[in-house]
Amino acid sequence: MRLPRPASSRSVSVVALLSVAALSSAAQAGWPQWGGPNRDFSVKTAGLAASWPENGPSRLWQRELGDGYSSVAYDGGELYTMHRKHRADQVEWVSAIDAKTGNTLWEKSFPSAVPDDGKAFPGPNTTPLVAGDFLVSVGRNAVIRCQNRRDGALVWEHDLVAEFGANLPNWGYSSSPIAYRNMVIAMVGRLGAADGTPMPVGGLAPAPAHDDGPSLVAFDQQTGKLIWKNRSFRFQYSSPILINHGGRDQLITLPRGEVLSVDPANGEVLWSHRLAENANHSMTPVWNGEDLLFCSTAESGRVLKLTTKDGKTVANELWTNRKITSGINNPVRIGDLLVAPKHGQAPLILGVNIKTGKREWIKRGFGSTAMVTGDEKIILLDDHGQLALATATSDGLTLHSTWQIPEWSTETFTAPTLVGTTLYVRDRTRLMAFDLG
Repeated sequence: MRLPRPASSRSVSVVALLSVAALSSAAQAGWPQWGGPNRDFSVKTAGLAASWPENGPSRLWQRELGDGYSSVAYDGGELYTMHRKHRADQVEWVSAIDAKTGNTLWEKSFPSAVPDDGKAFPGPNTTPLVAGDFLVSVGRNAVIRCQNRRDGALVWEHDLVAEFGANLPNWGYSSSPIAYRNMVIAMVGRLGAADGTPMPVGGLAPAPAHDDGPSLVAFDQQTGKLIWKNRSFRFQYSSPILINHGGRDQLITLPRGEVLSVDPANGEVLWSHRLAENANHSMTPVWNGEDLLFCSTAESGRVLKLTTKDGKTVANELWTNRKITSGINNPVRIGDLLVAPKHGQAPLILGVNIKTGKREWIKRGFGSTAMVTGDEKIILLDDHGQLALATATSDGLTLHSTWQIPEWSTETFTAPTLVGTTLYVRDRTRLMAFDLG
């Protein structure tokens, strides 16, 4: 770990104010992290056009960026993302970009080796996290870094492999960090469970010797000091979320073979729900804000209903459906309707009732699709650069406009970012801004 740089009294006071509660602070920002303000790929906005011209929405700017799958965070008129200049580069970059012009404000490089000369998924894959005056990111090789947002200066870093025994799949670390109070919480990747049960190989690197170490770690945002660590589990690639149930904050994670809730203040396990299958997944759980939690793997989708008994949360499976499986992209929720992309040889978009598990409709014609919601509309972007504007109800997905981005260079699975009426989109090498107003 690098020694922290001393923080000014001003930055300490600002961070203290902005980090009082992650749920409330996130709601005040534009798109400060993976999945937006509440990590559900939804944002409160207004003024989106009902349809687009035949030649697509107005382009504000476009720029070369670099290779990678990191999506774009936004706060205070600045964009933040990660990339490599070229696929085979042995360094990765964290960049701050002017949201109005696309010009680089600052960028910093860090060593980051890739296998096979970058031929297969060199990353980086995670999305930076805005935390007050700081920017927190995790590189392809599981090094978590905190930088000063003003100039990108490194404040602290931890190597999750060297310090906590994380191991990496061939395509690299893929879980985006999350803020809570004065902390930043990260997942630590592992091959085996605490009982030593090995995970299926599936292209993964050999298990580390200290396989039973912690799989969740929390650091102080300002200093990088370890605050708590807990629970060894078989890690997948999903990112955690924060919910509040029964008056208590809970950090929900989706490791391999279970759904797990811990107290974000100290890492204490609150409840765990074992899954019948041991399948791959990368989705972030979806919370309905009340009592239903949707989780999906490559084998099935399910909803857990949370209740309170004797002051503790109890999770029971409400429904399971093997026809509702997740891929690379995350579902979005509109009321009781889940709009869920299904990855595979013939990708689909499914409309699913979150309370019953019933498939209300199926939509074809898109590749692997990422989506965001705002102003009662859905914006869809598939891996071939097809951009669409739609509305979704239990009766179906109504497309208002579709447009093929002509400069789309190569496939990507990166979710777009919506701030106000501006949509920020990246393929693997370019970053673009469109006016959807």
